[in-house]
Amino acid sequence: MLEARSIALVGASPRAGSLGNRMIAEVAKSPSAPRTYLVNPRHKEIAGRACYPSLAALPEPADLALLAVPDEALREQVQAAADATVRSVVIFGSAFDGGENALRDAIATIANSAGMPVCGAGCMGFVNVAHGLRAVGYVERDQLPQGPVALVTHSGSVFSALLRAQRAFGFTVAVSSGQELVTSAAAYARYALTLPRTRVLALVLETIRDAAAAATTKPVAVLASVPAAIDQAAAARLREAGVPVLESTRTGLLALSHLLAPVSRRRLPRTSPAATAGRPGSGTA
Repeated sequence: MLEARSIALVGASPRAGSLGNRMIAEVAKSPSAPRTYLVNPRHKEIAGRACYPSLAALPEPADLALLAVPDEALREQVQAAADATVRSVVIFGSAFDGGENALRDAIATIANSAGMPVCGAGCMGFVNVAHGLRAVGYVERDQLPQGPVALVTHSGSVFSALLRAQRAFGFTVAVSSGQELVTSAAAYARYALTLPRTRVLALVLETIRDAAAAATTKPVAVLASVPAAIDQAAAARLREAGVPVLESTRTGLLALSHLLAPVSRRRLPRTSPAATAGRPGSGTA
């Protein structure tokens, strides 16, 4: 997913300002120049580029599919991705079906059965600055600075705020993980820690669903953003483990990320490299 060399843009659109149109423009800014396929049965071409009727019609199984489709089309398109052996998916929509969670459960079941990682639902996507890949459907800075900070957040607004911040540090990778129907923040964190330039892991999360998956002995500073409403006992345990705990979600995280970016030899316990953070309800884009 995070190092995709081929990307299918499902719901690609010629309409200026639409999610499907912004998605085309943002992926095109990827320095790695992934092979990109536009998918929309309503169009034979968009801006002179061929547009395919379905994922099954592509000349190769895509490494990644970005789904810019309405919620009512999500189940069909996730199934289509699985059937076409697409290797991973980003879901921008909220996958809301009236509160029963049947749609979200169905998406998770399809993806898990296919062994297909999913970013989202309700996410902004991701940028892998270290590998020159942009997989977002929302306008971000043309030039994203490369640096030692890896960001994983449930909140789309935090994702955009940190990418757009005028600070003297850059990113290895930044992920808006949304609802984590399949792939957890801990899995993204584990990937981020394999990148040689990652020195700071910044997490802005409602909860850690799979902390064990992110366990590491790599010397890296992990930042937790914990509002006053969170269980203070949990915050105390984080401090005892040597994890800096902040009281603000954005400003403090920016400042401490900047301060700790040069740190390259801070060793944290094997069992707690990730931290619980965020405000309830902030996880959707």
